[in-house]
Amino acid sequence: MHYAFWNEGAFLYIPKDTDAGIINLVTGMNSKTKFENVLIIAEQGAKATIIEKSFSSNNEGYRSQIVELFLGDRAEITYSSFQDMSKKVVNMNVKRAILEKDAVMKWIDCNSGGSFTISDVSTVHAGRGSNSKTFGVFFGEESQRFEFSVNSFHKAPSTESRMVMKGMLKNKAKSLYNGLIDIDEKGTGTVGYQREDVLLLGEGAEAN
Repeated sequence: MHYAFWNEGAFLYIPKDTDAGIINLVTGMNSKTKFENVLIIAEQGAKATIIEKSFSSNNEGYRSQIVELFLGDRAEITYSSFQDMSKKVVNMNVKRAILEKDAVMKWIDCNSGGSFTISDVSTVHAGRGSNSKTFGVFFGEESQRFEFSVNSFHKAPSTESRMVMKGMLKNKAKSLYNGLIDIDEKGTGTVGYQREDVLLLGEGAEAN
């Protein structure tokens, strides 16, 4: 459905051994539905820090976003997303990165908006020595719902992943967390770590 109704997006290409510095992406909702794609290709040795800010007015709506990154050998990318949609918006995000040899990927995923938010962040370690860090932060109140899926797939030797999720829930807000470190038969020498901490500030708040 997402690809059938795709109506907005961004494409970023970073050439070999180029440091693109800080790149800002600001997205908003000006209609009841939004289907957006972000595609980033970082060639060998390329570097960049992408900061994405998402917001909306106080209207009801549905937002679907797919973010795809391809990192060549030794590429280094930081992708920070800050989502503060209206509490009347259903927000669904899928983020994927494929890392080649010695590539470094850092995800920073912050969520405080939306009535129901699904955030799926996955990193595929396709090249030897690739490294990823995924940091998630969320804050929920009233009757907000959050569902998080964080995955690291280790398909090459000597790779490393670190996944940390921290949140705070009050009133009747609820969250669900699924974390996966998948090590292929070729993923010898893998180092994987994950942790989730949630602070509950109300009798009706719930974290699973």
